[in-house]
Amino acid sequence: METAAGPQTDERHHHRKVKVCREVECDEKYNQLSEEARTAFLEFSYCPFCSNELVIQCSACRESLADKGYNYCPWCGCQYD
Repeated sequence: METAAGPQTDERHHHRKVKVCREVECDEKYNQLSEEARTAFLEFSYCPFCSNELVIQCSACRESLADKGYNYCPWCGCQYD
């Protein structure tokens, strides 16, 4: 829905695809990064902390995605920004 002020967003549907490492220690380090560094993480193929290959994950249900081009999560149905 759009208003004079612009599109309205419903926080329940504000989801995105994220690249993550499956190692718990790396996830903890990732969460300590600045927002700018987290954005750069999306361009990486390998984890800078352990060198494991990163996987693309739905921010809503945390399931891995086979294709980064998806507009909707095949697991939970959420739409990506």
